[in-house]
Amino acid sequence: MDNEPQVTITMNLTQAKLVMRTLDLYSRLRMGQFNEILFLFWPAHRFDRSRARSIISELRRTVLPELDGNTYHKIYSDTIGDGQEAYDIYQTLRHAIAWHLHPQGGGTLAFDQPRPTSTEPLPTVTVRRP
Repeated sequence: MDNEPQVTITMNLTQAKLVMRTLDLYSRLRMGQFNEILFLFWPAHRFDRSRARSIISELRRTVLPELDGNTYHKIYSDTIGDGQEAYDIYQTLRHAIAWHLHPQGGGTLAFDQPRPTSTEPLPTVTVRRP
């Protein structure tokens, strides 16, 4: 690695899963998947889903006018900025946790080797028992 300072964060599995969900949401928002906002509150909260969708659609048209309908920026697009770095951290955490929880492996995307989407190096994630 270059001369960039290294940061170590120690957290439990519950905290790591929250960080993963947060990074996933952030990368999706940067891609234009604003409807993900609804899933933060649905079905636990009662609200007017139709009105919420309308407001979110208006926000999306205002913030990302280049996107039509249900289209969104792809994760490998330069237009999403640090959403790519968020996704890279997310997929690296997802991969390490999946292998920790299921050392025999599995058939989901979580077990695939993370593929960088940004120019930043993938982080190193180690899951260990206390």
